[in-house]
Amino acid sequence: MKRLIIPLFCLAILLVGSAILFITNYGGKEKIKEFSLNEYNDYIQRFPSDRKTDTVESAKMAKVEAEKIWIEIYGEKVKNRKPYNVFYDDKNGVWLIKGSLRKGEDAGVPYILIRKHDCKVLAVWHCK
Repeated sequence: MKRLIIPLFCLAILLVGSAILFITNYGGKEKIKEFSLNEYNDYIQRFPSDRKTDTVESAKMAKVEAEKIWIEIYGEKVKNRKPYNVFYDDKNGVWLIKGSLRKGEDAGVPYILIRKHDCKVLAVWHCK
């Protein structure tokens, strides 16, 4: 029995460690959807912004920065538009973040386009 304790203990540590690595690397990562910035040129023309954000190196950071700007513009009620959906245009290096509606709601959601390399907000708008 004593001979089995050490190998079983090592196996248990290996399994727990593998599970932690998997959850850390894959389980918590948000899947980022793709979009084409070309489809949003009209919004950039109609709702331009001169704002800049802090760094936006990840989807999580993009959501945080988007919410800060939305709160400045639309107030705290914008938090009711969670979860925020994040999209990325890899060709142009631009984040699109938009709010969500709950079932049965007839209201609008906020949108924002943020360029990754210089943190420039290209456009901010709200629509149904």
